[in-house]
Amino acid sequence: MRLIRTARRLLPALLLACSAAAAQPPQVASGGQVVLGTYYEVSGPGCQALSAPRVRITEPGRLGKAIVVRTEGQAQATPRCPHRKVPVATVLYQADQPGLDNVTWEVRYQQRGQPVQRHAADVRVAPRR
Repeated sequence: MRLIRTARRLLPALLLACSAAAAQPPQVASGGQVVLGTYYEVSGPGCQALSAPRVRITEPGRLGKAIVVRTEGQAQATPRCPHRKVPVATVLYQADQPGLDNVTWEVRYQQRGQPVQRHAADVRVAPRR
């Protein structure tokens, strides 16, 4: 019983700490690169790999630029399709000038009924060392 009461008191603090850590924008040195998002799509019980989702940069940033890189990668976030090679679209930010930058993009999946997902990220660009 004592453990449950302690857990109830600590849980809000732990959740706040986790959300604060997640809320920190990624940091990259000027001239460096950071991955902002990786997207792929699998379909059905046979884990059929579909084409990479269409990703469109809507606000590329002012202190650097965001680009979409298409490659092949592993489907890791899908427990039913582990280690499946799939086409991947990755949003990559290339930092140019120090400061806080903002990038936005949209992701369109092929499967019917999927709404367009809109994403945003702040990126802290540090001066080159």
